[in-house]
Amino acid sequence: MLRWGVEPEPPDLIGPWFLWKLIIDESRQRLGYGAQAVRLVADLVRREGATELLTSYVEGDGGPAGFYARLGFEPTGQVDGDGEVIVHLPMTPSSVQPG
Repeated sequence: MLRWGVEPEPPDLIGPWFLWKLIIDESRQRLGYGAQAVRLVADLVRREGATELLTSYVEGDGGPAGFYARLGFEPTGQVDGDGEVIVHLPMTPSSVQPG
């Protein structure tokens, strides 16, 4: 699930480009599907003019911190109202114009 180009309204709506949920069945994890999905999403929002893609996660053993770090996401230094760490994937807008 993705917030697509919304007007940010901190602290409730962070964005405008926010990967809200990425769920890959446990039996399909570590096969590259999640990484490919995130890369496709990043490419889509980049073509819409995004300069970053945000997401968040709960810290802890077995969590997705390493997954997002391997894809280039960096901590923003922020934590949302639910205690989730907010990370972003910096990107250069594509030369392809929206629409």
